[in-house]
Amino acid sequence: MSLAQIRPAAPESRVDVRVAGANEHRRWDEYVSRFGGDARYHRWKWKEIFARAFRLRTHYLLAERGGSVCGALPLVRQANLLTGVFWTSLPFVNYGGILADDDHAAAALRDEAKRLVGETRAAYAELRSIPACDQPLPASNRKIRAVLDLPCDPDQLWKSFRAKLRSQIRRPMKEGITISVGRDELLEDFYRIVSLKWRQFGSPIYRKRAFETIATTLPEETTILRAELDGKPIGACWLYRFQDSSEIIWAATLRQYDRLSANMLLYWEALKISIEQGCRRFDFGRSTRDCGTHRFKAQWNTEIEDLPWHYVLGRATEVPDSALGGRWANGLRIAWRRAPLFATRLFGQALARRVPL
Repeated sequence: MSLAQIRPAAPESRVDVRVAGANEHRRWDEYVSRFGGDARYHRWKWKEIFARAFRLRTHYLLAERGGSVCGALPLVRQANLLTGVFWTSLPFVNYGGILADDDHAAAALRDEAKRLVGETRAAYAELRSIPACDQPLPASNRKIRAVLDLPCDPDQLWKSFRAKLRSQIRRPMKEGITISVGRDELLEDFYRIVSLKWRQFGSPIYRKRAFETIATTLPEETTILRAELDGKPIGACWLYRFQDSSEIIWAATLRQYDRLSANMLLYWEALKISIEQGCRRFDFGRSTRDCGTHRFKAQWNTEIEDLPWHYVLGRATEVPDSALGGRWANGLRIAWRRAPLFATRLFGQALARRVPL
């Protein structure tokens, strides 16, 4: 089933919504797995990651009809001094939102989310819905995602690229950049490179322990790639696979080596690995519409899809602005860039827990 296949239901069919219990993880995952790779972050293991790695309260709503699961909505509680309490489905990752068999089940989950927002006096609940998963809710359409259908053979994919793109991939090879593939043994280099890059962007970085928790919780689905030049790590990315889909969740290269285009080689190697692992779709993740990362992802022959974020409004009376917009956020970003690296690593996660990243 795809998220676009939500069908109408008879209005008299009764749907009950409640919080899923800890002993229902298998039942939850069995339902979520029906929706394929787009629902990879809905899985119960990510609930454990949000609780253990980020110490956030979770509220996973389960919809039932006649004793059978017909819908699911994972929610994570966050709060800060400016917004107060807000709920996200799901934070730190690209996708969340409502999974439902039909419109009636989806409506029951929306109603329960509305009740929860009111009960907790929250500003809103942000549902990071998948394309084509329409909801009768206020929405922001500033985000897009880029996806690429994968052939069975990397050579076939290579031949489908334009000459200019193939030249951009060959360039770091000619410069002597090589790629290492692993997991735990590459995590230290991955974290060092990503934390440096995020500070340059003015974005809060999670603690290394959070990444270690993710790798430990999802060992079979995690691959780390490291780009090296003359034995020095200069770039890295985190490849996450579920069912027949894969996605680079995080990627970074050291700024002083940007001219060598190591990121092009990292993405190409990630595409090849995804094909070898049996994936049929590669997800380049979300971007802000018309920004530089949007253009970077578009050059890989990707399909660009609107990524609607729906809002159950509470104390907030309209869809919120971007977390990275506004005068206060710009000032914080500037200060973050000037902060010592150890400080951004020490306090970054505390800040990240409180903003809708």
